[in-house]
Amino acid sequence: MRRLLFPLALLVAAAPLVAGCDNDDAPSAAVVPEADVERLRIQLFQQTIPLDADLAAVEADAAAATDTLVQAAYAPILARLHDARRSLQARMDSLRPMPRAAFDSTAAQALRASERLRVAVARARLDATPTADALRAAVDADLARLDGRLSAARDRAEADTTGRATALLDSLVADRARLVERLRAYPDTSEAMFERFRERAIADALALRARADRLAPDSTRVGR
Repeated sequence: MRRLLFPLALLVAAAPLVAGCDNDDAPSAAVVPEADVERLRIQLFQQTIPLDADLAAVEADAAAATDTLVQAAYAPILARLHDARRSLQARMDSLRPMPRAAFDSTAAQALRASERLRVAVARARLDATPTADALRAAVDADLARLDGRLSAARDRAEADTTGRATALLDSLVADRARLVERLRAYPDTSEAMFERFRERAIADALALRARADRLAPDSTRVGR
């Protein structure tokens, strides 16, 4: 009888070990379906369409620059933009099904990288200005690109019987004029203060552009 009890005790003791081995083989978390990965790929791809168009336009402006200081300023900016674009593409190319938590983290990182690159491209022309006068001219040109859209937005706003769209547009146009005046009247554009002057001007210009994008989206752009 004792001969039978001894093998039985061994089997009982080994059972948890066998169960543990089975659990190790089980997947730790279910992976997201390929459809979710493909939706993220499409979302990022749509964002890169206007981004690449904007980057190409910045490259064209850099190539057309005749001022050697401006040319020198563009070189490191374009190098950073190209590195960031390649990094974003690598993120897109490496997307694959993975556990949900890892996928959500990967997606958030990729979308943040896309947004950072969009902002960097948007401000590239302003970052490449080596002097206060060049910065003022670049801001003027940047704002002028919005004027046609604002004119079209004015026509649409007049159809808004609540008057809210017109009020928002009037506020934007007034702030645009104030920005131009501030740039003209900035008290100190010495070399020591230029970086602060440029950062403030860029922040103000980008804030105006963001408001214009909300009020008058560019219908010719895809993925925005």
